[in-house]
Amino acid sequence: MKKLPKEQRNKLVLVWLITITLVAAWVFVVLKVQLDVKYRAEQRLQKQKDQYTMMTNQLSHAEQLELDAETAGRKLEVLESRMASGDIFSWVVTTLRDFKQAYPVDLPQLSQVTVTPNSLLPEFPYQQARITVAGTAYYHDLGMFITDFENTFPFARITNLDIQPAAGAGEKLSFKMDIFFLVKPDESTGRS
Repeated sequence: MKKLPKEQRNKLVLVWLITITLVAAWVFVVLKVQLDVKYRAEQRLQKQKDQYTMMTNQLSHAEQLELDAETAGRKLEVLESRMASGDIFSWVVTTLRDFKQAYPVDLPQLSQVTVTPNSLLPEFPYQQARITVAGTAYYHDLGMFITDFENTFPFARITNLDIQPAAGAGEKLSFKMDIFFLVKPDESTGRS
């Protein structure tokens, strides 16, 4: 290279610099593309590993989920066997009469039962019924009656409780309340 004239030597150096720059740029572009491809492949692999782990967990819990669904189905069957069906008014009267025997609560007034579509949850398979009940009781006895009633019948709720001192009854209270409860669908039609 020392034997070459200065002008040719400069041209040769320039060609080498341009060649090295082009090779470096080409290597950088190729490496960048390959690194991007590798990064995307690693992301897909991690996503597939996560899906595999999730599916493996779900499969390992499938048996437990089936047992839980079966248990819930049996609990629902027990609750439905205790729900109102058929002659709703007769069911309410019999249920209240039998339940109140353990409590010193008088329930002499019962309104007619009104059955309506369920307004709480859309497309819920049960209708709701309401009856207004009035009577007298001591405060503590009424509280125990209401608490135990709602705990014994989880498909029933007591609302609109109105309590006043009973006329001429000493410490007794006069009360009026609405009882809402779910009505079991008729098995033959799927309706209540």
